[in-house]
Amino acid sequence: MLELKSKAKLGQEAHTLARGFQLVRYRSTTYMPADYETGDSSVIPPLDRMMWQPLNRERLRRVAAAQFETLFSSDSDLASFEFMVAQNAQPYDDTVTELLVRTPDGLRRLTEQGTLDAPTGGFVPNTLVPMLNTDAAAKEQVFKVIADWLDSEEDAHALLHHLATALSPGWSAVKYVLLLGEGRNGKGLLLKMLQAVFGRDNVSNVTRQHMAEQNPVVIDLNGKLLNIVFDGLAEYVKDSGPEKTLIAGEPFPIRRLYESTATTVQTNALFVEALNHEPKSKDKSLALQKRLMRFHFPRVYALDHSFERKMLAEDSLGAFLSLLIDHFVGEDELATKLAPTGTALQLQLEHMFTNSLGLQFLKHLEETDALGIGGLLDEDVTRLVQQFQSWRIKENDLGNWAEPDVLALFQPILVTERASRRVNGQPRKVRVVKALKPEAAAFIETMKGEEDDVEALVAD
Repeated sequence: MLELKSKAKLGQEAHTLARGFQLVRYRSTTYMPADYETGDSSVIPPLDRMMWQPLNRERLRRVAAAQFETLFSSDSDLASFEFMVAQNAQPYDDTVTELLVRTPDGLRRLTEQGTLDAPTGGFVPNTLVPMLNTDAAAKEQVFKVIADWLDSEEDAHALLHHLATALSPGWSAVKYVLLLGEGRNGKGLLLKMLQAVFGRDNVSNVTRQHMAEQNPVVIDLNGKLLNIVFDGLAEYVKDSGPEKTLIAGEPFPIRRLYESTATTVQTNALFVEALNHEPKSKDKSLALQKRLMRFHFPRVYALDHSFERKMLAEDSLGAFLSLLIDHFVGEDELATKLAPTGTALQLQLEHMFTNSLGLQFLKHLEETDALGIGGLLDEDVTRLVQQFQSWRIKENDLGNWAEPDVLALFQPILVTERASRRVNGQPRKVRVVKALKPEAAAFIETMKGEEDDVEALVAD
C-alpha cells in the first residue's frame, strides 16, 4: 500500500534512487539506465544491453511507487521530489556525440563517423526504437514512396540527408525543415514514421510561435534529437531571435512557470514542421532564410489506412532508419549534402516575395519602369525612398513610411554604401544603392525567365 512520506524521508529516497540506480543529470534532464529490449529499469542491466531513459515526472512517480511505495499528496510534492532526485544524480557535462541503435546483432553505437560499433556502456542518452532493417528491397520500397510524395528522387535524397542530421547529437545542422503542401500528401505519415523511429523520449513538439513567445514548453527541447510539429500554425511569427538561437544549437534561457531563475535550453535537435501554408514573419533577414529548408509535397492521395499501417510496421521503420544511416551527414559535409535543391530555392524565393514589401516593389519597378532596377543603381537612396512612398500611396497604403523605415525594409535585399556626391554645389557623403543582394538578384532572374543562373546566384 502506498503511503505519504515526510520531507526527510523523501530526501533519503531521492538519494537512494539516484545513487543506487546510477542516475545521470544532463542538460536539465535526469536519465535512468534500462534494458534496451524490455525497457526494464528495476535493475541495472549489463553494459552491452544498457540504454538510458529520461526520467520525466510521470515515470519518476511510478518508480517511486514501485521502489519505495511512496504516495505524493500533490503535484508540487512530486515536483519537489523530482528536484531532490536531480540534485543527487551524477552530473554529465561532456558533449554527447553518439546514439544507440537496436540491430539483429544486438545494441550498437552509431558513432559521429556514421559507423555502427559495439556499445561501451558509457552514458548515451538517446536510443532509437525500431530494429534496424538493412534489406535492400525494403529500403528501395520506402525510398520510392518518399520520392513519389515529393515527385522527385533528387528532392527525396536531399530530404533524407536533412533528416539524417538528427542522427548526430554532437552538433547542430542549423536547419529548420518545412514540409509544405495541402492535406493527404504524405507529410503527416512521414512525420509519424520519424516519431516512431526516434521514439517519444527523443522527440519534442515545440512550435515556432512557442519559441517566439519564449513559452516554458521550449524547455522540452533539452536532450531531444528531433522537434516535430505535425500541423504548424499559420500565425505570424513576431520574433525569430529565439528560433535562430535554438536552431543553431546555442544556449537560450527560458523561465519555468512559478520559478524565478531561468533554465538553459540548448539542443542540437533537427526541427521539422508540416504546413499547408508558411506563415509570414517579422524577421526578413537572409540569416533566417538560410536556416529554413523547404520541401514541397505536390500530390494528393486517397485515404488508405492499410498503407499507413504498412509504413508504420517495424520492418518499414527499420528500413527507413537504414536509409537515414545510408544518408548520414558528417559535420564537414554540410555544405555539399545539405545544399538546397532547385525546388527548395524556388520555394524560398516565393516566400521571400510574399513576406517582403521590398521585393514586391522591385517587381513593380521591373514591370513598369523602362530602366527597371538599373534605374536605382548608383543613385542616392533618397530616390528609392521617394519612389517607394509613391508606390505605396498608389496601393492605398496611407501609413507613414519615413526614410529610416524604408531603408530598414530594403536592408536585407540591397547593398548600399556611402559615396561622395555634389548636393547644391557642395560635396556631401550620401548613401547610394550599389547592387542587389544574391537572393534579390535571383528573384529578379526568375521574373525574367532566366532560371539557369538562380542557384549560382543564391549560392554566392
